[in-house]
Amino acid sequence: PEAVRLALSLMASPRLRRVRGGALRSRTPEPGVVKGCLENSQIKAVHSTAYTATYSLDQKIYFKFYLRPSYGPHPEVEMMQYLRSVRFPGVPRLLSTLSWEHSQYGSMALALATEYVQGARDGEVFVLEALRLFFEEVLVSSLPVPQVESLNPFVASYLPTPEQRAMVGRYTMEFFRNLGMRAMELHCALESFHQPGMAPEPLGKNYLRSLYQTMRNRVHRIARQMASLSR
Repeated sequence: PEAVRLALSLMASPRLRRVRGGALRSRTPEPGVVKGCLENSQIKAVHSTAYTATYSLDQKIYFKFYLRPSYGPHPEVEMMQYLRSVRFPGVPRLLSTLSWEHSQYGSMALALATEYVQGARDGEVFVLEALRLFFEEVLVSSLPVPQVESLNPFVASYLPTPEQRAMVGRYTMEFFRNLGMRAMELHCALESFHQPGMAPEPLGKNYLRSLYQTMRNRVHRIARQMASLSR
C-alpha cells in the first residue's frame, strides 16, 4: 500500500522529474481527484497477475502497476486516451499516468490511475454465473428441454419459448444487448482512429479462409461438448 501511495503522490500533478539515466513523467488530466484521495484513504488490493497489480482507493480510484514494463507506447494507456477524447462511453475516466523516459530508448508506462467503476465485473465471471443460474432454473422447472436436431451451430434448429427466455433472466438478456451495442460503438470509434498503428490489416482470401475454418472448428467442438453434457 505504501508503494501505491508513493506512486500516486508522484502522479497527483503533471510534472517531469529528472533523475539519473532518465526522467519520471506524470500526466494528470484531473489532478484534483488524485490529490483528494491521497490523505486517509484505504488502499485495497483488487487483482494481480504476472504482468499487473491493481488496487482501489476508497472505491474512488482504480490504480494499476505494470510489473513488466517495456519501452514504446502502451496500448492500454494509448487506447484509453483516444477513446476518452472521442467521448466513447464504455471506458472510465483516465485520471493520471506515470512513465519512465529515456533519451535513447523512449518512454515506458509504469502505472495508471482511472476512476473506480462501481459494480464493474469481469465478463467471463458474469457469463459463467448466468449459465449456472440458468441450469439451476432448468433443473427445478418442469419445462421440457429443447431438442437440438443438428449440431451445426449456424443453423437454428429451434426457437426458445417465452418461458425458456424467462429462465435466462431479463437482466442477463439486457447485458448481452448492451454488450452488442458497446461493441458496435467501439468499432465506430476505432474506425476514425487515423494512426499508422491502427491501420486496417489486409484481408486476403487465404487469411479469411483460415479464420473461417478456425472459428467453425471451435464452435463445432463446443457444440459437441455441450451435447455430451446434456446426455
